[in-house]
Amino acid sequence: MAQELVYTSSPKGIKAGSCGFCTVAYTEGMAFNHATLLEAYSAYLPVYQVFDDNAHLNPVSFSHYRYSTGANTIDIVSRVCYAGLDYTKRSNKIAHHIILEPAELSQSGPADFIRLFSDSKSFIESWHKDPEILKQKILNEKIQKIKSLASPFRKSDSWKKVAGNEAWSAVLADAYLRDKNKASFVIFDPERHSDSDRLSLIEESLMLLPPEDRWQLTFNTYFSALPQGTKCAWRFCVRNSDALKDARRTPGTVVIDLNNLDQKLLANIKNSDLINFARSDEDPHKKSPASTSKTDRPKNQTLSLEDELSEKTEDLRSPPIAPKKDGLRIQRPNYSRSDSSSRNYQQKKDSTSKFPYPQVAIVLLVLGIFSVAGIFYYRQQTK
Repeated sequence: MAQELVYTSSPKGIKAGSCGFCTVAYTEGMAFNHATLLEAYSAYLPVYQVFDDNAHLNPVSFSHYRYSTGANTIDIVSRVCYAGLDYTKRSNKIAHHIILEPAELSQSGPADFIRLFSDSKSFIESWHKDPEILKQKILNEKIQKIKSLASPFRKSDSWKKVAGNEAWSAVLADAYLRDKNKASFVIFDPERHSDSDRLSLIEESLMLLPPEDRWQLTFNTYFSALPQGTKCAWRFCVRNSDALKDARRTPGTVVIDLNNLDQKLLANIKNSDLINFARSDEDPHKKSPASTSKTDRPKNQTLSLEDELSEKTEDLRSPPIAPKKDGLRIQRPNYSRSDSSSRNYQQKKDSTSKFPYPQVAIVLLVLGIFSVAGIFYYRQQTK
């Protein structure tokens, strides 16, 4: 079942004796190791300090991480952000994390889940009350509602609005499909690119991936440091961020600067189909309906001559199924052209097995008897 945890600065935490930055709420029954893990995922580095006029523009970190715990892997979606002043008049932050199990993952992917969860005002953005044990039932109801609203495909024009060309959504998707262990970076400006803009950019690129890959992908809309024991494939960073040092040290790393786009990145896309998908309004992964088979066709349906010939041709191409007798399948030996030696051996063996050994033996025996009798008679006459 899904679980959640809230971490912020408070005069009193949910754990006895805790205060300052601590856990103020979590789902009933949450394991200790999960609570400790989520606390470690609550790091936040403000771009603007608390008394800066642009402090309200500090970017929100929407993220999806995966963490392996032995044989199991858990999915974690989070919202971490600047939260003004705390009770001591110092800079504060608040983090709301949700652990999801496989049955709770929507086909649309984590970015769409976060968008729907945020639009429904389900993320906790401030905390000014006593610590609380959160009810499992309430969280489950929220998640089920979001799953019912999620769509396998949602067309967006976010990349076209931000970069002037929807094909840019294929750059991140192509880089991920070529090497899923290599991170890609996007440089943004908090004053120009809003929290919802960055999340929409990720969601649009994510829709180009096959549905089975969407929850495998990890991302952060405001990346400052990598939590221990996890990966982050798509990292949105501010300019001059220490996190960009990894990109500069690694040759061939995809870095998209939203303020200074390098058109060479579009030319370097290996999978050109992704560009076509990005420009299409259709779901690139929607399966076309299967053609009607003979067994599924109604009995009174009349086929055209062309369809009938097509079916007969298909029947000739398909080898007949061997009949069954007494529960056993009777099959003819199948000799390929490359197995000529085996076929010749089998023919010799069959011809040998048809030789009349008993009849030949009787003839030879009779001839032997007559020969012995003749020799005996000849000797009697010469005496």
